[in-house]
Amino acid sequence: MKFGILVSMVGLMVAGCTWEPSRIPPCEGEVTENCLPVVYFSPDSYEISPHGQEKLDKNIEKMEQWPAKQVLIEGHSYEWGGDDYNKELSQCRAQAVEKYLIEKGIDPERIQVDSCGLEKPVCEDKKCRNLNRRTIVEMYNP
Repeated sequence: MKFGILVSMVGLMVAGCTWEPSRIPPCEGEVTENCLPVVYFSPDSYEISPHGQEKLDKNIEKMEQWPAKQVLIEGHSYEWGGDDYNKELSQCRAQAVEKYLIEKGIDPERIQVDSCGLEKPVCEDKKCRNLNRRTIVEMYNP
């Protein structure tokens, strides 16, 4: 069964035939070649840091490798401020990532943007809630 999981994550190439994964998820921990790095933001900001740009450049390499896949960008935030504020900030974060990808040559027709606001926290503890200030990128088959 481990082989099946590996094949579904990295794809398989046999005698000129190519199989590709139906979904390339965001990384949940260590960044590997089988997932897309998450971009984190400073509080009350949607400016992409130089480190965030490096992560997006890695995502772009994957997008160029799989040009038929659609791209979903989800903006997230944490509980500082109200629901409406965080929904708008999440939208701005996702749109900043979208703009960056388009400027780097990704077809805007492939991209879908979603604002999650406070809806999907990865951590609710005060010690790690900064992990909620993020934008995730996922690729999937149309």
